[in-house]
Amino acid sequence: FICAGISGFIRSLFMRHMLRPIPSSLYPTQEFQMAVDKYSAAIWLCPDEPDVSSQFYLSRTSACLAMADYTEASKDSERAVNLSPSDPNCHASLGRAKYLLEDYEGAVAAYREVQRLVGPEANMSALDAAYLDEASRALELIAEDAVEDAGDLEGDEHIERNEVAELAAAKFRERAVKASPLDPAR
Repeated sequence: FICAGISGFIRSLFMRHMLRPIPSSLYPTQEFQMAVDKYSAAIWLCPDEPDVSSQFYLSRTSACLAMADYTEASKDSERAVNLSPSDPNCHASLGRAKYLLEDYEGAVAAYREVQRLVGPEANMSALDAAYLDEASRALELIAEDAVEDAGDLEGDEHIERNEVAELAAAKFRERAVKASPLDPAR
């Protein structure tokens, strides 16, 4: 365990440096890969410290989302959730990544966990609430389209539920791509 061998003073300096937000100077030039590399190094140095590592994973998730690498963002968010299951930020990050991967069921589940963790007296952020609403709406549209498509396929007695859902999802993606207000590329 590398972090255990670092003296307390040096380790605290290292942690303060690594926990700083990504410098805003990196954002205009879209040098998010540098941020991913920075957080990857930090994770490698301290992989088993839940509070610290989960924050590194969340930071790397943000950089991956900015680079539209949603698969890696989802993996990092899941790692953060596993390290800090009671942190609503980890679940919100997972929900965002799942939404952008068009895993609407996963997104809704993650955001429902955020709601459970923050409690009824607190509100989710407006962005997280918007993602939850959009993911819920997507699931409703997929279900509606699946029912319509199943009715159109009356002659085919043996159609799998997944096949119908895939047909409906394709129709929804066409509509969602045209009008998604949450597309980070905009």
